[in-house]
Parts: sequence; C-alpha cells; structure tokens
Amino acid sequence: MYRTMIIDDDAAVRERLKDIIDWQGLSLELVCEAGDSDTALEMYLLYRPKIIISDISIPRISGLELAEIMRKEDADLQFIIITGYNDFEWAKQSVRLGAIDLLSKPVFAETINASLQKAVRYFRIKQQKKQSVDFLKSLVSENLPQMQETFMMGLLTKSSGETAALEKQLRFLQIHCPGPYYAVAILAVSTLPADMEEDVGLFLLRDTLDTAMKENGFETLSLVDTHARLNCIISTSDSHPDDQIETVITKVEDQLHFLTGMDLVSGIGPTVDKLALLHQSRAGALTAVNYQCILGDSTVMHFKNMERMDMVFHSQESIHAYLKKLFRENAFPALAAAVRNHVTALSGQGSKARKQIQNFLFEFMQDITGEALRLGISVERFDDYLPAMMRLMQSQGDDSVDDVLHFTEQIMTSIDGHKNDESNHLIQLAKKYIGEHLNDEGMCLESVSDHIGLSRIYFCKLFHKVEGISFNAYLKQERIDLAKKLLLTTNMKVFEISNAVGFSQAKYFGYVFKQVVGQTPLEYQQQNAKSI
Repeated sequence: MYRTMIIDDDAAVRERLKDIIDWQGLSLELVCEAGDSDTALEMYLLYRPKIIISDISIPRISGLELAEIMRKEDADLQFIIITGYNDFEWAKQSVRLGAIDLLSKPVFAETINASLQKAVRYFRIKQQKKQSVDFLKSLVSENLPQMQETFMMGLLTKSSGETAALEKQLRFLQIHCPGPYYAVAILAVSTLPADMEEDVGLFLLRDTLDTAMKENGFETLSLVDTHARLNCIISTSDSHPDDQIETVITKVEDQLHFLTGMDLVSGIGPTVDKLALLHQSRAGALTAVNYQCILGDSTVMHFKNMERMDMVFHSQESIHAYLKKLFRENAFPALAAAVRNHVTALSGQGSKARKQIQNFLFEFMQDITGEALRLGISVERFDDYLPAMMRLMQSQGDDSVDDVLHFTEQIMTSIDGHKNDESNHLIQLAKKYIGEHLNDEGMCLESVSDHIGLSRIYFCKLFHKVEGISFNAYLKQERIDLAKKLLLTTNMKVFEISNAVGFSQAKYFGYVFKQVVGQTPLEYQQQNAKSI
C-alpha cells in the first residue's frame, strides 16, 4: 500500500477526493489529511506519505512552496497539485518542482485516478529495480564491509537465531568463521604515544593481533566498537584455547609496547561452541576488561580467572565504584557477574567470609539505593523491597545473593520506567513554554523542540505519543482557547486578539477560529457574552 496524504483547506473538497479515488484498485492508503501548511508539515513528519495531493491555495504557504519543502525531506515524493486558477506560471512552477500533474477544479474521478496511477507506476518501477538480483548483488558488493561489521556486532551484543540460519547469513555476507569453537577477546588502548592518533593506534593493533593469531592457527575477525575497543572474534578447532589465546595477546602487547610505547588492557571471554553464544563470550570479555581497568597489575585478564582470585579488588572502594558504574549504565548482566565473582572470592577468606559477604552485600544495597535516588527514583519506590532486604541481610548463602540481585534488577526496571516519566516531563516543559509564548507568531514545532533540546522529528513523534494529538492541533487549540477567553473578558478588537494569540493575519485567525469552534470570532462573542 502506498501512503497518501490530502491537503486542502476545504473539508468538503477533501471528502469528495476521498470518495472518488480508487483506493483499493491503486493500492493506496490514506494516512493523513490537513487543511493548512503547518498541519501538513507535521502530519508528514509523523506519517511519511509517499503520494501527496495538495491544493495550491492553502493557509500559511502555498501548496507549491510546501511541495518544495517536503521534497527536501524525500526526493521521491510524488505530488499532484490542484488549482482553481488557469495560470501558466503555476503550471511551469509545478513542473519545475516535479509534480505529476496540475489539475484544475473541479477534479473528476478519471483525472485524479489517472494521475495517481502515474505515481503508483513510478514507485513500482523503482521497486522492481531494487528487487532485481543484479541490483541486490551490486548493493551487497558495494556495502559488504559495512554489512559484515553490522552483522557481527549484532552477534556480539545480543542473542541470535538458530545455527543454520546464522551460517546461511555468514555465507551470504562472505564471513569466514569455521569454528567449531569461538572466543571473544576485547583489547583497549590505555596509553597511546603522544604522536599517534587513536585511529592509527587501533589500525596497528588490529593488524598486529590478526597477524599473530593467524600465525598461531586461529581465524579472527576484529571489529572496533563505539568505545574504541577492539573486539576480536577468535575461531578455533581447540575446545580449550584459553592459554594459547592469552599467550598470543600477551606477546602482541609486549611487541606494541616495545615498538611504539602503546599500552593495552585486555579481557578474554569464555569459549563457546555456537555462534549464537558469541554474546556470552563478549560479555565475559567485557567484564574482564572492566575488572582489569581497576586492578591494573596485569595486562591480560581471562574471565575464568576472576572466579579463582583470592581477592578480585584491592580495596572495597574499587569494587563499589565499579558496581555503581555498571548500575548507572544499566548493565545488569555485567553487574550480576561482578557481584557473584566478588562473593566467590570473599567466600575463600575462612572464618571471616560470612561477615565480609554480609557487609559487602549491605554496602552494595546502600550504594544502589543512593544511586537510584540520585537518578530521580522516589523513596516510595523502595517501600516494597527494603524490609525484605533488611531481613535477608541477617542470613547468608546463595539465596541472599540471588535476592539482592533480584532487588537490583527491580530498581533498574524502575529507573527505565522513570526514563518514560522523564519523556512526559519534557512534554510538560514544552506545554509550559507554549502557554507562555502564545502571542509569538514565530512559535512552531522547530522552535519548541529547540527550546527543550530535542530534534524536530523526535519531538513531533513524542508529543503525539504522550498527548494523543499532534503538536499543531494542540497549539491551535491553546491559541483558540485564549482567544475565546479574551473575546469574552476584554474589549479588545478581533485583530488585536489575533495578534495577542500569535496570528499575524486576522483573516487566517478567523479561518482557524471557525475551523475549531464552528463560528466566527464575532458570532462566538455575541452568542456567549450574555451568559457571562
């Protein structure tokens, strides 16, 4: 279905067009309509129609000017322009803007459907070209490196589908990961030579690591993530490659430090036997890197080593700082792994272990409670959890760790919900700003979104989602509500009220007022003045 929009300030004309268009036969869907250019622009941002039928003469700016603005958003937009004038200049301008047709009023079913058929034919031809095998092959070839990287980063960050489907995608993208075992290593540059740029350092690191891995019988695919860390996917036939991988990375680190002065921190994740489990290996590698950034006494950390350490962190301050960081980042899997690893380490402390674990869990609870309050979660949110947690602190065992982590996950979920509340808060700020600037004729979707610090398109969609109506409809209603109040409580003339509520032209104010209220301003004033 091709999304279609109708723009005309006459509701009767819009209804007639809806009646005479062959929607089903042409595979068209009416997604929105508008009576003026402001509403049309906002509806376009919300629904992104591909075919637009517009009258030339609409309030605010002409249909041709509107077409020019929208074409900058989407060069493929197909316009049909309708006019009540027989003017050669209109025809020339519509052709220049790429309109399919310029139709004169009254519009008949045959002419409008013939014009729409042209628009549909344009899109079908375009779709056929895109769907051709040759086109797809050339597209894949041109964008193969980017597609490979996007696909593999997806495997690294989330659970994926069945092995057979993954292998099919790998073949299509020409990615070689023979397996049958896989591990992920993450390397981050901690010290870079003063005369070396970050991109150059990462390129050198990738080249050196891939070469060393290949020399030792590993297949690798290395990707740089958004935090400028090298994520190396290691493919091997060895089910226990941990020691060899650590040896290779250690040699690479020594070589780069000797040749360039570059220093690294590295983490190695657990070995997995399915591509679909790569995200688990990366999560372990990332946890190991984060631990290593705090430990600082060894350049390579394997995930399995953390469970066997006598003491994972040198001080209580370092473990709590690390856990608070993960909490703020909403990284629950890494946080849960860190808590369990630290409890495992503490359990080896002999007779002091139980007390140390109790103290650690209690202090951890204090930390996340404080962080949650700082992030805006109200005290009342903790009423259901804190009494139970205080009782848990009196006991010991694996269950208490599970319950503490369950509590933590609940609080993180509350914070996610608070983010939605924050969205509502932004809309409230926008509405407050609108109310304070109704007399500003320049106030529009863009100026309000700028004021609250959101992009125009995101604000447009967020406002509609939260309020249930479009921004432009809300703004009109607020201005008309103020105008109604001024009409009944002041001696201001209509043109003065027009200016006071943000309309530079009294004629347009009258048009909008009647559109919203069903009466002209004077009719409304005369009918309602007696009731005050």
